[in-house]
Amino acid sequence: MCYNALDFIRMGDFVRKLLAAGAGNKLNEFMRKPAYLWALAVLTAISYGLGGEVALYTVFALIVAFTAFCGEDLTPMLPLLVFGYISVSPDNNPGQNAGSVFSGASGVYVACLGVVIAGALLYRVIRDRKQMFRNHGRFTIGLVVLTAAYMLSGIGTAGYGSLAVKNVIYGLLQGAALLVPYWLMVGAVDWKKHDSYWAWMAIAAGCLLVFETLWIYLTRDILVAGVVDRTQIYTGWGMYNNMGGMLVFMIPFAFWLALQSKKPFVGYLLGMLMLLGVFLSCSRSSMLLGTASYLVCCLLMPAGKYSTLRWGILLGIALAAGVALVICWDTVSTALGQLLDDTNMHSRVDIYGQGLGEFARNPVFGSSFYPEWGLSYHWSQTDLIEYMPARWHNTPVQLLAATGLAGFAAYGFHRFQTVKLALKRKNSMDMLIIISIGTILAGSLVDCHMFNVGPGMFYAILLAWLEKRGE
Repeated sequence: MCYNALDFIRMGDFVRKLLAAGAGNKLNEFMRKPAYLWALAVLTAISYGLGGEVALYTVFALIVAFTAFCGEDLTPMLPLLVFGYISVSPDNNPGQNAGSVFSGASGVYVACLGVVIAGALLYRVIRDRKQMFRNHGRFTIGLVVLTAAYMLSGIGTAGYGSLAVKNVIYGLLQGAALLVPYWLMVGAVDWKKHDSYWAWMAIAAGCLLVFETLWIYLTRDILVAGVVDRTQIYTGWGMYNNMGGMLVFMIPFAFWLALQSKKPFVGYLLGMLMLLGVFLSCSRSSMLLGTASYLVCCLLMPAGKYSTLRWGILLGIALAAGVALVICWDTVSTALGQLLDDTNMHSRVDIYGQGLGEFARNPVFGSSFYPEWGLSYHWSQTDLIEYMPARWHNTPVQLLAATGLAGFAAYGFHRFQTVKLALKRKNSMDMLIIISIGTILAGSLVDCHMFNVGPGMFYAILLAWLEKRGE
């Protein structure tokens, strides 16, 4: 017996009516409140501490199914992109543990949950196809072109045939991390009802990231002779640079709370808590960007009732830092010396030089994401994620090396569109979104955030949010 798309929709509508009866409406209402986002953060924190990703992803699959069948829009589903990305515990790091939940029988179960999620989302896309394809957003075409450039990378290079499938899949993954969340945010969210929702998502995610960082310090031998060994700072989804970077992106939204709350000091303190998490990550670039972001956000706050609080907090930070330096100078100087010592890693200049060399060999479409002589980062101890390619820790160099002038031009067009939009946004709320986007882009000049799936998805959410706020 064959079923067409309309049959699929009819069956889905029947299930939707069953689910929507009774408690369904109350659940829908709850999932549009900040309490739902905090509940996601708490559930993810518990799973992170206990290594309970299988149970967590089961809950996520149920949320997606309910939202797809019964939701007014897809708003409650989209925060799962962020929480799901930062949910993997250190014990289940697929690069460190061959027996993680992503392998064996549990790995099959997780894959089945992925099929359920994909099926539910497909039903909703078919059901709302007119709306979703009509409201495609101003950046969609540019992101489609960029995704195509990623997938075409490396064409014409020697030995490309053996890497073609692998390269196309990775290019599609990188492009989809930007395109799909953006497209869903633009076409499947009721923007008349949601705005601060996304700020609360970032605040809850930031607090979750601080918890994950503290958990590492509490459960692992991080201090060696009184100095932090940052090689031991890693989760199941990334290491110290990834953790610090994601935290930096969330800092501006603490100030969103400061703008809206009757007690603005709460926002300042939450931002300070996230900044503390950044310093605990020991990511050098994130420390600089996080501090700059916090200070810029402080100065962005309007005058009047905020002025005394703002300058009081900045003065307090300066005094506390001065006292800490005087009392703990030996420890601080030793830690700084370790952080600034680059003898145990390849110089960024050497990395960039090698990436530009790959561009020089294949200037049109680049040398693919898997160049034959490319610098690899063999941090994985398992075969599960061996497909991770060399990344050049700088967005322009990465684009030139992997995708050549074709990818660089496609990215340039996308960046032109985003700058054009940002210049039209003037109010304080918009500026906080722009600051967060700016930290992603600035951090990607010395790291590979824009070529990691999680930061890419968050960046896409911010783009759609910034675009729709102006409408």
